[in-house]
Amino acid sequence: MLIAAHLAAFVKLELELGRWRRLGVKPRLWWRDDDARAPSAALDRLLTLADGRPLALAVIPDGDLPALATRLATARNVFAGQHGVDHVNRRPAGEKPSEYELPPTSREIADRVGEGRERMAAAGLTPHFYTPPWNAVDPGLGRAVARAGIPVLSAGSSLVRYADLLALSTEADVTAWKGGAQFKGSLRIMSALGKALRERRQAGDLRRPVGLLTHHLDHDEATWRFLQAALPLFDRAFDWVSVGGALHSAPVTASGRFAPAGIEPMAQPRHV
Repeated sequence: MLIAAHLAAFVKLELELGRWRRLGVKPRLWWRDDDARAPSAALDRLLTLADGRPLALAVIPDGDLPALATRLATARNVFAGQHGVDHVNRRPAGEKPSEYELPPTSREIADRVGEGRERMAAAGLTPHFYTPPWNAVDPGLGRAVARAGIPVLSAGSSLVRYADLLALSTEADVTAWKGGAQFKGSLRIMSALGKALRERRQAGDLRRPVGLLTHHLDHDEATWRFLQAALPLFDRAFDWVSVGGALHSAPVTASGRFAPAGIEPMAQPRHV
């Protein structure tokens, strides 16, 4: 019954996928998982489930980074990214959460982003992307990320363009957060993916990946079961793309033809 429920939810997404097939273009999917600080049983379960699919693992740079680097050294197609600086909310109650007190200065943000990046690099986890906790894009964050030499910023479900950065969005969070972390439901997840695909198709932005977002430390059993059932469906419907692959790919127009970009795709993503 569970598999049938996931398949029924997938039918809604399939209607949009059919429109992409008629264009002759296969949509692209990237996968980000947040809040890694150290090895854990939940991380092991995530990596087993990923089974070599490109996984962007957002790491909070205040944990046991050497142990995490050792664990990821044997994982295939895992790309570490920087998840803020310490994931501590410093805003008053009622304000949008952020790691920075009001008003943050550009220098403070740049220093703390750079310090976190250096801690990761020293442990062998040089970040491929940056994602702020709670999608809090404070003024100056984009510039700080670029200055730290991190090429990709991922923040929320809407595409925000920053100079010198590739912006990657995550439309389909599998977790509902209100009232405590719990499975969001197949229909809501598939609907989010279908909506994102429709918006890209209508805008002619066919090469930009849609994003799947997970939080391995917060998954209930229903979430794990959904991922187990849905990932094989996604294998057939999408081309999985790594953070590096998204950075090094030419765009595709609505006609399905590649637009010249002068950049060759990565032949094989490097694992961390």
